[in-house]
Amino acid sequence: MNPANPRGGMRLKAHKRYRDLKKWCAAQRSNASPVAGTFFRVAGPRHTSAAAIVSGVGGYKANGRWCRRGVTNLLYLSVAPETAMHESNAWARRHSLPLWSQMPKVTVAIEVEAEKLLDLTSAPVVSTLPVAINLLMDEDWSGENDHGRESLSQALGRAALAAGFDGLRVPSKPDPGGVNLVIFRKSSRGPVITLVNADALEVLGKD
Repeated sequence: MNPANPRGGMRLKAHKRYRDLKKWCAAQRSNASPVAGTFFRVAGPRHTSAAAIVSGVGGYKANGRWCRRGVTNLLYLSVAPETAMHESNAWARRHSLPLWSQMPKVTVAIEVEAEKLLDLTSAPVVSTLPVAINLLMDEDWSGENDHGRESLSQALGRAALAAGFDGLRVPSKPDPGGVNLVIFRKSSRGPVITLVNADALEVLGKD
């Protein structure tokens, strides 16, 4: 059974390749890689608190390339701040919004420690994928959702979560050569997430 949209919208039909992807993800657990470092996200300070950023609640409420809404809290992060800005601008353009309408925004730094990432930027890993990585990246995932279907990339993210991974390392679509992290916030025992300079974000624009 597909989970209901927490906003009361359309349910998404599970992708037909989900079981194949779940089996593949389970077989990749021995290839899980750790990550520890500082990563970046572009956020709207007027609407996003420090606590909300760390909780990943936004990833639960909204569909994204690598996970559909209502599955788990998660964070979309970038290895470089420039990639984070490309990702933010791509979101606005996908919704036909002028970039100025999304301003001001602030780039936040987030420290991550996770033990088990599925690395979709690793050639040996993606060489065994049951679907081509280019198909995942070129897919119109939001268009699939508009038609009531889970996208292939969302099915892969859901399969990785079910297989026990802490998240994904993935290529960036709007920033060729850029790399993103998708961190699952499934429980308090998962990855350690710390917002850098959280106090400064909380008072931003309030002087």
